[in-house]
Amino acid sequence: MQLPHDTTIVVTDGQKLRLFRNSGTELHMALTELPQPDVHGDEAGAGRHQHTGQDNKDQRRLQDRRLDKDHQEASFESAVAKWLNHEIATGKIGPLFVIAPPRALGELRPHYGEALKEKLVGELEAEPDWKWREACLGWAKHTRNQLREAEKQSAKDSAVKRIMRARAAGN
Repeated sequence: MQLPHDTTIVVTDGQKLRLFRNSGTELHMALTELPQPDVHGDEAGAGRHQHTGQDNKDQRRLQDRRLDKDHQEASFESAVAKWLNHEIATGKIGPLFVIAPPRALGELRPHYGEALKEKLVGELEAEPDWKWREACLGWAKHTRNQLREAEKQSAKDSAVKRIMRARAAGN
């Protein structure tokens, strides 16, 4: 995949957000990390489930922690989408590419505004390893290598077609 010049790449996982911009060309990406925006979801949910019963108390605590984490991640992704919608509406972000795990994308998509949907050039479902710049650069290098291989194959195919046409014309 190729990303146009000045595309903003959003990398999120429900807890963290990192932004990059393609300052290079479509064929030769050069990612620049952007300042991290101040985006926060609802972090107050951590203590909202309290049970006093003795039966399965530990089980309920584990379930409550999972529910709290799910709530916080959903709230964070909602806040990310709200921030992105605002940045696009004010013209601070042009073309947009989103990298996130499937669950985070599922939380983001319902909050996409019409302007964001128009600016969205693609999404990549990926589990983060939090070496974002390296991962993005590796992805860009892999994409460039795929493009080069496709160009080589196309050149080979063209050469074979020319030979076949020459042979057919000679007979």
